[in-house]
Amino acid sequence: MGSGSSKGTTQVVAADSTRFNSVNNNDQAAKPSHSAESPESQNGDTGQSGRDAKNSKTQPFLKSSRPEPEQRSAEISTSSLHENNTETGDQKSSQQDSTVLLTSFSEKNPKMEPALKKVRDHYQALKDALDNGSLVTLTAVEHVKGVFGVYCDNHKPTKSVLADFAIALGFPKLAYDIIIDRRTNDQGLTTWDREIDKEQGTKTTKGEKTSGSTENQESKEDEDNIAKLKISQDLICFLFGVLVNFSDLHDPFCLACNEAGMVQLFVEMTKELQDSIPHNVKFVEPETQRLTEFTVRGKMLSRSLGILHNLSRRVPTRKTFVACQAVNLLIPLLKAEITFYSAKSLLILAYLIDEENNHLIMTDEGPIKFLTSLLKKAMGTAYHRYLGFAARELAEGLTQIAVNDNNKKTIVKCGAIPILVKMLQKAKDDDEKINACKHVVDFGF
Repeated sequence: MGSGSSKGTTQVVAADSTRFNSVNNNDQAAKPSHSAESPESQNGDTGQSGRDAKNSKTQPFLKSSRPEPEQRSAEISTSSLHENNTETGDQKSSQQDSTVLLTSFSEKNPKMEPALKKVRDHYQALKDALDNGSLVTLTAVEHVKGVFGVYCDNHKPTKSVLADFAIALGFPKLAYDIIIDRRTNDQGLTTWDREIDKEQGTKTTKGEKTSGSTENQESKEDEDNIAKLKISQDLICFLFGVLVNFSDLHDPFCLACNEAGMVQLFVEMTKELQDSIPHNVKFVEPETQRLTEFTVRGKMLSRSLGILHNLSRRVPTRKTFVACQAVNLLIPLLKAEITFYSAKSLLILAYLIDEENNHLIMTDEGPIKFLTSLLKKAMGTAYHRYLGFAARELAEGLTQIAVNDNNKKTIVKCGAIPILVKMLQKAKDDDEKINACKHVVDFGF
């Protein structure tokens, strides 16, 4: 999802051929005060992690997989003291480096200094939280939301500067490390459905209870673990939103994400999250097929696919997609119960399939009709964007999908050509006009 892209496809090997309180509403987040719309800006994406943590039910698998830290001795060993001093030194060095970068970027973009400083401060706080083992806090969640908010409060030219700054700071690598840390330490991060647990009203305890005090103690431990898991899910879901936004219009950010290992990571997480689709069927509007709400895992899946879509549009990333056998994961999603997810999967696949393998993305009318309707609605908005999709990326996606002749006929049948002509006539800038012209020509042959 996003504005800029790189064209081209890559050969698919044989093995690969067979958008601030809890997480709800469409796949974009809280709309900023101005009218500019970011990929994740229409989401009503507000988190209630604190309140949910108090009201949640327990699950047996949520017992902490790590032992509670033992009481430390009053005397600190020399080696421990040295370790703490080293950590403090590393943090100071990191802060100094980020200050130098902030000064450099601010000198070149003086009007952006407040926004750049906010990004630097949020980045540094999250890095320190990761280093100190204090990510599972509402404070850390607020810092992720802070990065999200800075992006949404800026317009396209300044968003590119923010993405450049984020790369210079090392944000893609930090985001990767945070996700890995939470996946490693929170067993249910991508598998636990808090909404289903709440609906069922289940409360289970682990093992035989020998006394009232033991039962109360274990119940309290379960509640604490659930509260922590909810915070972790909110943290990661909002972080996904940040990555969707920054990767939307910025080739270098996408390449930095690929270098950090994001493609393989999000292929794996999509695999873990795909079973959330049936639990979101009740939120589908029958007429438009859009989702009015998401479960937390459903939103994580949507954003995971959004990130993969942004990365797949950049040619250098596609070898990584092939190595991860992403096609094998995405093709079954074309038959997903919810058109929203199948359409996102189709957009990714369109960049991973060449003419020799285009039969793999032959699909029924549903996803194509949905994408065409999104393009029409995007052209009806002031910023030519709808539900996080820019008109130009939807047009580009439809053109990629049309490498399959049957898909091309379906796209024409769904009325895409008149919409592309309108896009050519009402283009916001030269890039959009050139983009629309190319796609009109492509569909003419």
